[in-house]
Amino acid sequence: MAKAPQNRRRTEPAEVDQVLLDLASSLLAEYFFDPENEARYLELYPSRRSRPGDPPLVEETLQRDGKALEWRVDVLGHRNSFRVAMRHQAFSADVEGIWQFQQETLRQGRVIRRTGNPGRTAAAAGAMLQALAGGEPTGEELADLLAALSDDLEAPLIGDDPDEPPPATSTERARARALVERLRSRPDSEPAIEDRMWLETTPQTLPVLTDLLVEAMTAKPRIENRVAACLDVVTQQLEFVRYRLDREWDWAAVMLNDYQQRLITLGQAGTLEPTDWFAMATALTRARVPISDEVQAALGDAGMSETPSVSPPHELLATLRGLSEELTDMVDSPFEVSEALNSAGAVMPARLRGFMATELALSAHEVLRRAVPLMLLDPDSSVRRAAAAAMEQTAPTVAPDSLRRAITIRNWIPAADRPDLDRAIRKVRSAGVPIEAWPPPCGGGTVGSRADVAFHASMVDGSGAQSILAISRGGRKGLMAGLLLKHGVGIQDAWVDHAVSRANINGMLRDLKAEVPSDEVDKSYVDAAVQHAIAMGLAQGTVPADKVLAIAEATGGAEWKDRRLDVVAETERLFNGLDAADRRPESMRAVLDRGAARMLREPIAASWFEDGKTVRQVVAKVSRKDNAGAIQLVLNEVLPSVRMVWAERFLLMAMWCQAATTKAHRAWVVEFVILSHTLMGTAPLETIPIMNSIAKQTVMAARSSGW
Repeated sequence: MAKAPQNRRRTEPAEVDQVLLDLASSLLAEYFFDPENEARYLELYPSRRSRPGDPPLVEETLQRDGKALEWRVDVLGHRNSFRVAMRHQAFSADVEGIWQFQQETLRQGRVIRRTGNPGRTAAAAGAMLQALAGGEPTGEELADLLAALSDDLEAPLIGDDPDEPPPATSTERARARALVERLRSRPDSEPAIEDRMWLETTPQTLPVLTDLLVEAMTAKPRIENRVAACLDVVTQQLEFVRYRLDREWDWAAVMLNDYQQRLITLGQAGTLEPTDWFAMATALTRARVPISDEVQAALGDAGMSETPSVSPPHELLATLRGLSEELTDMVDSPFEVSEALNSAGAVMPARLRGFMATELALSAHEVLRRAVPLMLLDPDSSVRRAAAAAMEQTAPTVAPDSLRRAITIRNWIPAADRPDLDRAIRKVRSAGVPIEAWPPPCGGGTVGSRADVAFHASMVDGSGAQSILAISRGGRKGLMAGLLLKHGVGIQDAWVDHAVSRANINGMLRDLKAEVPSDEVDKSYVDAAVQHAIAMGLAQGTVPADKVLAIAEATGGAEWKDRRLDVVAETERLFNGLDAADRRPESMRAVLDRGAARMLREPIAASWFEDGKTVRQVVAKVSRKDNAGAIQLVLNEVLPSVRMVWAERFLLMAMWCQAATTKAHRAWVVEFVILSHTLMGTAPLETIPIMNSIAKQTVMAARSSGW
């Protein structure tokens, strides 16, 4: 009897399930890529749940090497919940999950039934995946793949107007109201994934939602749950519109400006109670909408209509001191003081915040004085310098932890602001104030032989975003902190909570892993990524939020500085560390081909494309029928300018793989290193398989929506 090969291993159930999930996701992507299919789906399920007895959405057969896969899609309880039933001679399986149309990924997917030998199932499902992917498509295959986009005579797609979204329809207005009522009936709930997707694809509903918010705030009798629901949805939609602003759409700037002008009008007319008006203004800060100095001053005047815009110094000081006394009764830590001031950022001009720094430094309350170093991280340089001057002025009363924080922050602010802070630090040290030691991470606890803090990081998506979670390993309650890094931008968001239940910690981890490939990573990677993000932010003229400092203190980030990666040197270091066989030209070509095929099976790869107004204009130069021409235009006119951006992004992914705990993720290091190394060379982009795929997906994104 012949022996089995020695290197053969058993196929684990989790591996089989992952291949089946990938296949189900690819089948859904293939079906919904055709706009006629999506239109039919929206017609069948405009706003209702499916009903028992509804026919399948689709029943089709996929052929590969003479073998057939019969598959069917059923709509489940919610409109975006699906079951994919698959039948093959080697296996049968049912997969359920929530389809994300924008990201083209299956979220919360699970295999609810599977039959067949695990090894044969994985092989057969993998073959069907290859049939769907087909490697790099030929011109004929591209024509088939983009058939729905290749006929200029067809009815225009949703979003075909490249200039701006259309006004909200009566149906969209009705759905906006229904969404608010649904959230109102379930306090503390969040919009379902399909509602979030709908909001993101209908930015024109921002004025509608704003009207609903004002209506709820002025209603008699007032229903607090409705006000809270409206405010949350408005804040979320403001953030979605800001995303479009980041992509250079002029209409987004107009829409956000209209919201701010509406606020000014409401404040001047006294239509709303001051607390309600302030809540609407705070929504701008929470959504991180940029506000000009002129509008900020106008908002401040509108919110304090009884106070002249230019108050006499003694009146201004009296107002600030009154605010300081109110803060004392509301907060327990300097970070809470800073959070209260940040929430007023939309209506507190830089000049006023600068006055506040001095008032806090001179306060009789220690918690207010200890908040002054956190104002060194204000977005405005004049406020940062005012905070440094306030510390210098009150040097003998500066607390040891404030001095430590100021020394850390010194490395987080622009070089032009550092001389003022250096002078303040010298003055404080000359006054005999000791430097407090850094607190141990998460209280210094350990679980077994491991540090108490664990770090989980996602891969970098196509927008350059990466999420990092820091959690305490043990205990019924513990630390949970989050960072959102954005390639080319810096640290875009940060939050921290020291008393999160273990159930909520586990739930957040599950959500992270369901959305994007994630893994527990070594702290060295977090240190490198965060410092790189701090440096990139400073290059854009932005500083980290004070919550980043709170996270550094909780997780042992004493060494965090503005330390940008030397992308070329780091890539070469990793490349030279590969086996000599992997660095041979013929091996590198094989790795690039293999890597592209493997990467494109990952849901996150669907986000790897370029987007924005400029990209849409390039793609619009050729007819919808000329898919090959559009892809070549992207390769020639769009991707060369961001070639090094993608090289840097793939380097970060290589470092992430290297630091990952999971063996499967560590196995991707070679592909990402060679990809980054190749992009830093002179090889034509069309010879790099993954860049061809990025070009193709860029065309698909540009043609599937107009804004």
